[in-house]
Amino acid sequence: MGTTVAQHELGGRSLRWLLTAISVLSLGLGWFSYGRYRQAEVELRGALVTLRQRGTQLDAEGCVEAGLQWTRDCSALLDLCNASVSRVVNACLQATDRSADCRAFGRQLEDPRVVFRRCAKHGTHGRRGNKNCVEAYRMLAATCRQGAGES
Repeated sequence: MGTTVAQHELGGRSLRWLLTAISVLSLGLGWFSYGRYRQAEVELRGALVTLRQRGTQLDAEGCVEAGLQWTRDCSALLDLCNASVSRVVNACLQATDRSADCRAFGRQLEDPRVVFRRCAKHGTHGRRGNKNCVEAYRMLAATCRQGAGES
């Protein structure tokens, strides 16, 4: 019950076709993913520039809100948007001297309950929204610890 030459060649062709199809699909998916990533990077770079400019007009709380709003509106890859909250808020905060804002906050930002109440005022919902808000306030607290965010 051996296989004939025709059956053997058919099996080889089928395997080659399958491997070719898998390769083409892999390349297509890779190209698509790379394109989405590049789009996300362009959007993030634009947001950093925009929020750095807006940061000269906003107080520290305004920078937190602007960063959270950008995250909600972000059309790039969800994980990249969420992971960039601190970078976006930092770009805004670094735009001008935050000494007065930091003095007004005092040590409040070190208390998780205060941060949670502030996040509730921003209307963040769900685990992802709360995490983004906490990250934004952590960045604000870090800016205040590092010398009030003088540019």
